[in-house]
Amino acid sequence: MAQVAAINFAVDQLREFTLFVAEWAEAGGEVFGGKFGTNSKKVSGNKKTAEEVLRMPHVNLDMVEKVMKEKGGDGFVETPVFARDTVEASVKYSSYLARQDKDMESWRMSQNLPIPVNIAYDRAAFPTLKQEELEKLQSLRPSTFKEANLIPGMTPQSLVVLYHHVTRRGGGEGRGEGKRAEVLRRKEIRKGLEV
Repeated sequence: MAQVAAINFAVDQLREFTLFVAEWAEAGGEVFGGKFGTNSKKVSGNKKTAEEVLRMPHVNLDMVEKVMKEKGGDGFVETPVFARDTVEASVKYSSYLARQDKDMESWRMSQNLPIPVNIAYDRAAFPTLKQEELEKLQSLRPSTFKEANLIPGMTPQSLVVLYHHVTRRGGGEGRGEGKRAEVLRRKEIRKGLEV
């Protein structure tokens, strides 16, 4: 518990500490100021948090905390040694993790999306799938992504390829077949509810 609290405190401290871009550039040189440095009044008038600066390439937690200590005064608390790697990684990779969360939510919502019945499971349509996966898809012909997900041996990456094929590239004979099938499915559901 103490470790989690220390990590959360350190990340919060990075989010709350702000300096003008010109001040970051002055304290850390070109690494903190980026290509703008102190030459551009428009950019140097903007503020950046320590968290934003830490996300920059070639910037590490030691560099950022050095500036925070110099400019922040007595209120600054250095990140404990045991939490340093975790804090730096969580800040540097937060945008990737957020994107992954978004992708996972999208996947959960698309579980009932129908797969067109006329889809061709061949090497031309799916060059990155293993032959075994293509054979299983061809023989089992899943009608939804939920069913495809339950096929033994189907990798998450293969399911993503199938999803993109159906939703973006057409998936059937014509472009947008997956979308049309979803609209038809919803109409059928509504008809069933009206009866």
